[in-house]
Amino acid sequence: MAHCFYDDKKARRYARSLGIRPIGVLGIILENLKKGKLDKNEAKDLIHRLIDKGYYMTSELYARIRELIDSC
Repeated sequence: MAHCFYDDKKARRYARSLGIRPIGVLGIILENLKKGKLDKNEAKDLIHRLIDKGYYMTSELYARIRELIDSC
């Protein structure tokens, strides 16, 4: 099954030009963790499910996201 990937650089740039702070899926997960809408295990599970579905992140980003989740 082929995955479609969308480069959202233009959309993020446009949002910033309108004074809107863009936030991606990882930011949404972290925000919900901080607000208590997710626990750490749920956040980690969502990250792994994203990766399983083809969401790409560098190993450095993965490590940083795990650190942020663990520190909440």
